[in-house]
Amino acid sequence: MFKEMVGFRGIDNFTVSNFPHLKEAWHNQLLIGYFNNLKSLVVDDKCSSLKYMFTPSLALGLVQLQELVIKNCDVLEAIIVIVEERTDNTLFPSLTGLELKGLPKLSRFCNFPGNSIELPSLARLWIDNCPSMETFISGSTDADITASKENLHTDIQPFFDEKLRLPNLKDLFLNKMDRLRKIWHHQLTSDSFCKLESLGVCYCHKLLVVFPSNMLGRLQKLEKLCLRNCSSLDEIFEPQASGCGKTQAITATQLRELELNDLPKLKHVWNMDSQGLLSFPNLLSIKVEGCDSLKSIFPASVGRNLLHLEELWIERCCMVEEIFAKEERVNEVVPRFPRLTFLKLGRLSRLQSFYPMVHISEWPMLKKLQIWNCDKVAISASKFLSFQVTDGESQHEMPMGQPLLLLDKVPLTNLECLGLDWKWIEKEALHEKLQEYSCKLKFLKIKSFRKGTDICLFCFPNKLPNLEKLQVSECFFKEVFLSEGLGCEEEHVETPSKLSKLRLFGVYDSLLLWEENSLCSIVFQNLAILQVVCCNYLRSLVPSHISFQNLTTMEVLDCNELLNLVAISTAKSLVQLTKLSISECKMIKEIIIHEGDEVEDRIIFKKLRYVELECLPSLTSFYSRNYTIELPSLQQVVVRECPKMQIFSRGILNTPRLHKLQTTEAEGYGLWEGDLNTTIEHLFIESMVVLRTPACLCYAIMARVPKKIEIFLSDTSWDKANILQFVNVAFHFPPPFEEGILFSLGVALLFHHLKRVVLT
Repeated sequence: MFKEMVGFRGIDNFTVSNFPHLKEAWHNQLLIGYFNNLKSLVVDDKCSSLKYMFTPSLALGLVQLQELVIKNCDVLEAIIVIVEERTDNTLFPSLTGLELKGLPKLSRFCNFPGNSIELPSLARLWIDNCPSMETFISGSTDADITASKENLHTDIQPFFDEKLRLPNLKDLFLNKMDRLRKIWHHQLTSDSFCKLESLGVCYCHKLLVVFPSNMLGRLQKLEKLCLRNCSSLDEIFEPQASGCGKTQAITATQLRELELNDLPKLKHVWNMDSQGLLSFPNLLSIKVEGCDSLKSIFPASVGRNLLHLEELWIERCCMVEEIFAKEERVNEVVPRFPRLTFLKLGRLSRLQSFYPMVHISEWPMLKKLQIWNCDKVAISASKFLSFQVTDGESQHEMPMGQPLLLLDKVPLTNLECLGLDWKWIEKEALHEKLQEYSCKLKFLKIKSFRKGTDICLFCFPNKLPNLEKLQVSECFFKEVFLSEGLGCEEEHVETPSKLSKLRLFGVYDSLLLWEENSLCSIVFQNLAILQVVCCNYLRSLVPSHISFQNLTTMEVLDCNELLNLVAISTAKSLVQLTKLSISECKMIKEIIIHEGDEVEDRIIFKKLRYVELECLPSLTSFYSRNYTIELPSLQQVVVRECPKMQIFSRGILNTPRLHKLQTTEAEGYGLWEGDLNTTIEHLFIESMVVLRTPACLCYAIMARVPKKIEIFLSDTSWDKANILQFVNVAFHFPPPFEEGILFSLGVALLFHHLKRVVLT
């Protein structure tokens, strides 16, 4: 590639991209003196004939190189090719960052026939989607490598072998490496990997163990460990060496974050540490999700040292019965979490307890608690303590049904966010001492209401005076906000609550949200954000008797039976509204509906700045009457896939700050024909022209199409006069469309005025 390099002398940053026939990047004799100052080299995008990057002499000449990135080279097999043993075993002495990504044929970083090799300054190594890479440094020739591949009974090759020295590596990430079975050699150089701070391993489906026993002593600086989607991984930490009858002594590590995600065969985070030698006192965050073979998360000896733990998240582990497993000890100390602020337990169908011995869970700093679909465990109890607990040491096996929380004994006085299934709300959250236990609660999430249950959600603002956010999801009832129902013990005080955000998700069977009384407007007087998602039976969102004077944001998504959004009287009350977003509601015909005998002829949205109307196939207008609509602050309007929308409003429309109509979310492009009504009318006319000609296009847009389709092939099937007028053309192909030809060259040449084409 580089033969005459005079113009490149002294360059420090260089990017090579899109050379499909490049076979050799550098001429051997021309590197010295031309790239001595090179600090960053990026090779990216379809250098599809390049098989290797450097010879040893070229690599040794890049003494200032700090960052090397090689991506998307389809046939690259090695970064460096070394054909004979060398005395100098140091490569890229200044290199701190190395990234290899999207290299399907890469089998190694380099082959090295000598005794050792080092990258002395390398601190960050990311290898992503290199499925053929089995080892980082190979001590074999190309012929030996080929022979090894043909021998199916060779020993497992470690990715990092004993020849490699990486004394300063801090960040290691391995992703989508199909041949990776073992990461570390059993005899590494003494200072390699001792500074490792972060390790991520993802989609390495043949890997069995992450840290064998010889690696544990090198993990003193490890702060973050993330393992995801490794389908064969059955163990992370292996305290005992193979064939050794002794347990190695392990000192405390600096591990702060542990994330385990979708490891279906993982049976142990680490082996039972019977001597209590594994210690992680600095752990702040633990996330375990989708590990279906785990029966417990930790041995109790590990749990008792998690005194700094702040976040514990366990979800989708169908075999987990307890979080901390009992060990063979007589006077075992119960795990305590004095700094835990967030606890989430979800979809743990076999979970029975936190710890299988008698204990009281104490979480004095807990601020967020979410427990979903844990049917075998009791969440809380107000009068449960029929056993003896002395000075934090359990003395009996746990009786069946011990709850996670004992609110009478340890109230959650700092709790700000609570998320529970409705059945636990029904049993305990409506308890007479709920306010005492949760005096600081600001966010309440409840879901899974039973069908036929009458619920009074007004009880929660009354009993939780500091409640600011309420989320209701996955429920069955005819009306959401009833003034009487389960939990009502006295008349509600008609005073405004502090509730500022309301989110309804997956509310089934509900035709209406509100009762016709004054209580709704009073209780929700301070509501600022209203989000309604996937409420498929809802016909009307806000009727005329409800007003939201402080509402700033209204978002509605996927409510397919919704016919309109708000009554005109409610619309006039939305004086603080700044954002309105309506998407994917199949039946909605207009946003504001006229009800009753309204005399006034003006609607003012003084602060409304953003309006989004997206995927609304039945929408004809924002408002169909002749009222004047004033939008003095409106700056952004997005209208997309609303094929029946002919006009925004039939009355006078005042939008002094609006200068374009967007048909995508990207802000850089828009349409404008002088005013909003005229622009929407032109958009409608253009879409109708497309739908009228020809018939095959109508079929492509409106119906499900086969996997292959050919349209616009015939020049004679088009009305050339209509084609000449096209400015914007949109084609929508529902699945399972895979490939097609839109038009021939002759037809394409007729689009003289075409400015925009959208394919979806």
